[in-house]
Amino acid sequence: MSYEPLTVPGDARSVIERFRAVARALPDTPALVSPEGSYTFGQADALSERIGAMLRRDDVTASVAVLLPQTADGLLGMLGALKSGRPVVLLDPTLPAERLRQIVAQAGARECLTDTAHDLPIRTILLADALQGTGPAGDGGTGTAFVCFTSGSTGRPKGVVLTHGMLLNEAYGGRERLDLGPGDTVALVLPAAFMAGLTVVVFALLNGATLYAYDPRVRGIRDLAPALRDAGVTTLHCTPSLLRSLLAVLPPGHVLDGLRLVTTCGEAIHGRDVAALRAHLPADCTYTSWSGSSEIGHLAFFPIRPGDPVPEGIVPVGFPAPGKDVTLVGEDGRPVPPGGTGEVVVTSDHLSGGYWNAPEETAARFDGPTVYRMGDLGRFDERGVLHLLGRRDSAVKIRGYLVEPAEVEAALLAVPAIAEAVVVAVRDGAEPVRLAAYVAPHPTAGTPAPATLRRFLRERLPSWMVPAAIVVLPSLPRNERGKVDRVALPPPPAADPGVPPRSHWEVIVADLWAHVLDLESVGVHDDFMALGGDSLAAEELLAAVEERLGLRLTSTDLIEAPTVAEFATLVAARPTTRHPTLVTLRADGDEAPLFCFAGAGGLGFSFLPLARRLPAGRPVHALQAYGLENRGLPDWSVRRAARRHLATIRELQPHGPYHLAGHSLGGLIALEVARQLTAAGEQVALVAVLDTYLPKAAKDSTFAGPAAQPQAGLLARLRGDSRELWSYRLRLPLAGIVPFDGITQYGVFFEQGHLLTRLHGRVRPWPGRALLFLAEDHPGDPAAWHDVLTGELDVHRVACDHPSVLREPHVEAVAAAIAKAL
Repeated sequence: MSYEPLTVPGDARSVIERFRAVARALPDTPALVSPEGSYTFGQADALSERIGAMLRRDDVTASVAVLLPQTADGLLGMLGALKSGRPVVLLDPTLPAERLRQIVAQAGARECLTDTAHDLPIRTILLADALQGTGPAGDGGTGTAFVCFTSGSTGRPKGVVLTHGMLLNEAYGGRERLDLGPGDTVALVLPAAFMAGLTVVVFALLNGATLYAYDPRVRGIRDLAPALRDAGVTTLHCTPSLLRSLLAVLPPGHVLDGLRLVTTCGEAIHGRDVAALRAHLPADCTYTSWSGSSEIGHLAFFPIRPGDPVPEGIVPVGFPAPGKDVTLVGEDGRPVPPGGTGEVVVTSDHLSGGYWNAPEETAARFDGPTVYRMGDLGRFDERGVLHLLGRRDSAVKIRGYLVEPAEVEAALLAVPAIAEAVVVAVRDGAEPVRLAAYVAPHPTAGTPAPATLRRFLRERLPSWMVPAAIVVLPSLPRNERGKVDRVALPPPPAADPGVPPRSHWEVIVADLWAHVLDLESVGVHDDFMALGGDSLAAEELLAAVEERLGLRLTSTDLIEAPTVAEFATLVAARPTTRHPTLVTLRADGDEAPLFCFAGAGGLGFSFLPLARRLPAGRPVHALQAYGLENRGLPDWSVRRAARRHLATIRELQPHGPYHLAGHSLGGLIALEVARQLTAAGEQVALVAVLDTYLPKAAKDSTFAGPAAQPQAGLLARLRGDSRELWSYRLRLPLAGIVPFDGITQYGVFFEQGHLLTRLHGRVRPWPGRALLFLAEDHPGDPAAWHDVLTGELDVHRVACDHPSVLREPHVEAVAAAIAKAL
């Protein structure tokens, strides 16, 4: 029998009928493949018939659950259950047991096909036993094929009825828009229990392509690329977040050979993600964004072929899918004029069958069997490309202005360092509605402080669209489908206007803080760090105090006076400078102190987030370069800096055991201090090295890119002009002797510290206990550290860039590891 491409409407009435036709035409073609094994179309058809016969019942309306891993065997079981002619409820094995029981009860399933014992309140049938079935299987009918349960992140999950006709149309769209067919090997890396994954299944199997199953949640993301290569995968289909995870672990220059197509679905994707993907694709590989929902299947496709320009900002939804008529209607229910914005309404003979046993919920969204109101706002451009603009019910009024959170999200995603962003409306009792933004940085990009993000947004958006709170997270929480779980987002900081300034000095200081942190107002009891300040913001604040008030303060002053009221009192008293290199971050505690060494041009203040994350009871002191904040000739070698700091340390703690930590250049100093202490007969219990560059790596690195520098946010601005860079280098002979104005002082000392790193000779081995933290962008070979840290060693990877190791939210993991070691 010759292979016949799928047509809709065509001669196939059901998914099973179409699968049997493909199996007759391509009996020896691999159909189901996974690392555990494989089945040809002929084998899969014959074996699934046995399972279907075992599960067949007279009552074809009684649903049957399937709880199997995402393997060739698991997919075989799914096909067999479908051949029983009963509605199939696919269960995701990674879901909590309570959630599985909830879905089973809601679906009314009587039996569960599985591979092992599970704590479910229904009869279980083992896959091995089901393969012994005899007799005829069902034909699948033309009605319900699967019941797919939504994530339920906003309440009780809904079971969406997926019909055979709908899934046939999904497969037809895969052939028409993605050219899927015999000769392709399609990667299933999305959960098959959800609509997007199930669509990939029918994309492949109903078009005669091989389906390769790999579950990255179980097998990990780092082994995905080799697995795709070994399996000969030609098309990869994932969510944007999964794609970013894959790109984060690919070595620079690694090409995903063999791929002709990569698609994403499930949520919006940014153009820069597509650009990053292209660097790892073969020259002839196409990227396509496709979108849809459980209720309608695929909505639209947007291909970006080799040579096509990558859109800036959010990639459009695209051209409507085959068999789907998409219109935009206004609040009056009438179509909007060309170029207008309206709610997206889909008309098709291939929609889902509504919600399982929920006629009222079905009627609320479906106008009969062929019309579905999505609840999303959309706009068609002049090419007929659909753009989604957010939920119709998500717009909120801020200060009397109607604001669409999706527009603010798009502005945040324009920041190269931001990988993900979500903006929500927050209602605190009788307080006015405000916006809160949650952002997650790219692992290899700088982590911007909230103040920096606010400043960026104010340059591009009206003031009422700038979120009142910006929360930086390592990653956004996601539900089992991989979508952002808004319910799981932590509450934003409480809205508190605070006590207004009460004196002349409080007015001045509050104005300075508001300017540096880019806030509209600051209360007198607000804490600098709690408002989003980091070490860079501290440098800017101290520079602003010197420029406007003619007063040179140090980071110690800010630590000891962290609120507006305390800082204003300190300014009014014109404090004098105390210790030139020591910054005490926490003075109280009976435990042995932790001594931290700052990197090149870095303030001891930069360790404050770490100190605040460590358990109470342990004093924390930071040491910074001599001459950085006070006049003095700096140390021009790592060993001399270590000797100076060692003298200070022994004043505070005459004898060991000592605990040391160093970031960047500070790691080299910490190791040298440890060596000198050991030579003096003292015990060093721990050295924590935070993303330090070995001298060879520093020499091989240009140190020109912002991600390679300890003060990335600062120097990204400074190094826009090479003349500025050379002005710092020319000032090096005067470092510490002549105090330079503002941030120039920190730029000069960064160059001084960089020079110390490059000139430092071979780092002597440290045989004691050590922790090593490496950022994603760490240069050189991490294995080289094993020749330096030769004793007990714990290595930790931190998913951020070099300076962000000491910043929220990444410092939480660093602090936890250090606290455990202490």
